[in-house]
Amino acid sequence: MRGWGVLFPVMLTTACGLAVSGTATSTDTEGGGLVGDAGLVDDAGSVPDGGVEPPTIEDGSVPADANPVSPITHVGTSIGTFQNPGQQITSIPVPPDGTTYLVAIATKPFVHASTVLENPGPSTIVFTLQHAQCGERNQTGVEVWYAKRTNPNAPNPLTVQFQTALSPPVENAVVAISAFKGAQSIALGFANTNPDASCVDGDENNEIALLLPYRWPNSLVYAAVAMRQRVLSAGDGVFVFDQERSGQEGAAAGLAILGTTNDQLNAKLNASTGWALVAVELRP
Repeated sequence: MRGWGVLFPVMLTTACGLAVSGTATSTDTEGGGLVGDAGLVDDAGSVPDGGVEPPTIEDGSVPADANPVSPITHVGTSIGTFQNPGQQITSIPVPPDGTTYLVAIATKPFVHASTVLENPGPSTIVFTLQHAQCGERNQTGVEVWYAKRTNPNAPNPLTVQFQTALSPPVENAVVAISAFKGAQSIALGFANTNPDASCVDGDENNEIALLLPYRWPNSLVYAAVAMRQRVLSAGDGVFVFDQERSGQEGAAAGLAILGTTNDQLNAKLNASTGWALVAVELRP
């Protein structure tokens, strides 16, 4: 069972720094102290106030199309596939009525996005990169971008621009936009098939098993999984908000968006690959 690569809280209005796997190297922007490798463990190894382990769903049998049990509401996820998109993808539809938005981008090969923004208009929003995670041999990867939205008008479509000047062209991409209500702060985690989440010399596998032992009470864990051409099946208490693939065989990019309120996130792919994952804990 693999734990969080790193997990630490930030306010939604603050861009997140990065820490090496399993090490407390970043300052907690909510509380001003260092956080441990499980995210909410203090220096003595105990769980601080507000960080107690929440109850789990007894049988994990909530229907896949239901919202996880949390005061945070998943308003909707829209997902699109793009072959040979060039330097940017435009006119990506955005689910309405959300206040917190997370954009996940999976590509083959792994090419970083430079900008994610709502198309020009009265409610233009620029998203902030939360984390970019490579696969174990850098053949694919996933980024998660965040924005807080207070404008009551319907959101405009999104544009994603890629860093193509120093990168190979994107062969295939999958982009998912998820809308939520009720989140006040977030924490981040990331992983791939390497124990240290590095981008080289890794092995492929088909099992995703992340331990989330110190979730915030009533939080909702969102996860974006880059999975190439594979198909993902969720484990008990894990909900597939959407998944899609673009392209064929070695050129394919795939992306699954998951949610859970349990203390672990389990999923299985239909065959081994070098998957990559970024998880965001949405806290009420």
